Amino acid sequence: LVLTSLTEPLIGALAEAKAQGIVQVDTAGSAAMTLITLVQNVHHIPERSLTMSRQDYVRQLVDMLLYGILTRERTPSLN
Repeated sequence: LVLTSLTEPLIGALAEAKAQGIVQVDTAGSAAMTLITLVQNVHHIPERSLTMSRQDYVRQLVDMLLYGILTRERTPSLN
């Protein structure tokens, strides 16, 4: 129930973003679970190992997921 309450809004948001041409994702459920997993796992990192706040760490990981880590010149076409 908790997982569903987390995934359903994300799936809806991703579907809306796809409809608007903002994102290209064929499996919104997998993308939603990836986002949730990233956030959950940040809470398992020992405090002494963090080099930034957990909130900043989550932002950085989400940015990497959404924007990728390749430079735009090297990013292969998704079409």
